[in-house]
Order: sequence, then C-alpha cells, then structure tokens
Amino acid sequence: MKLIIELEFGNDAMQHYSEARTAIRNSLGMSAHRAKPEIGDAGTFRDLNGNRVGKWYVVDGEAS
Repeated sequence: MKLIIELEFGNDAMQHYSEARTAIRNSLGMSAHRAKPEIGDAGTFRDLNGNRVGKWYVVDGEAS
C-alpha cells in the first residue's frame, strides 16, 4: 500500500512547512482510530482557515 499526499502552498494560511504539518496532522489524526489503513481510504487537507488545500488517499502498492 502507498499513502499519497497532495498539498498546495500559496494561500494565506499555507505558506510554511509548519502549516502543512498542521494540516496533515489534523486530517490524518482523525483517521488514526483505525488500527490499519486500507486501500481506498481518503481524506481532505484543510488549512487553519478551513480552505481545502489538498488530499490524501491510500492505493495499492503497485499503483503510482
């Protein structure tokens, strides 16, 4: 399996790596209650202002 993360920088609340870290932690942390990731799991990254700034998803290890 692969975890694919796509983030876009540039808006007011997504300028630095620390802001990306917060967006990742907030989104993936909500899925942490599951013991194991599964193919097809997915979610959205949002900045501190609530704007969509990216997405994440789990795919088969052979996919790119």
